[in-house]
Amino acid sequence: MGDAGNIDITTSSLSLTNLAFLSSSNLGKGNAGTVKVKADTISLNESFMASLVTSTEEVSAGGIDITTGSLSIVNNSRLSTDTYGKGNAGTIKVEADTVSLDRSFIFSNVANEAVGDAGNIDITTSSLSLTNLAFLSSSNLGKGNAGTVKVKADTIFLK
Repeated sequence: MGDAGNIDITTSSLSLTNLAFLSSSNLGKGNAGTVKVKADTISLNESFMASLVTSTEEVSAGGIDITTGSLSIVNNSRLSTDTYGKGNAGTIKVEADTVSLDRSFIFSNVANEAVGDAGNIDITTSSLSLTNLAFLSSSNLGKGNAGTVKVKADTIFLK
């Protein structure tokens, strides 16, 4: 009972591997916090960065805010904001020189039978690469609205 705290990391390099999970989530009655990371390089390999809520009370997931030179998300990793009960999913904001996803995803989601709005995804980068079924998505499988996916990039590579 109560809100989850925020996570605020500033470092030269952040690496999450082997099912590491960086999360400010609330599985009870309360809002999830925001995950904010500022680093020269950020890599997720078979890992997760998330803000989510599961309560049937009206609560919201926090956002994810990333500022980096290089963001690499590979091997079924994800950045996500989710709601599995009542409430809104948070916004995901990425500012990076390069963003590369391989068999991974960035998404904001309202789950099946949940109620609320999915968050927006806002990516600003020089280069975006999505390969091997990687995707960006703001979806609503329950009741409410999906968010907007906005990408501002000099180069986009899809394969």
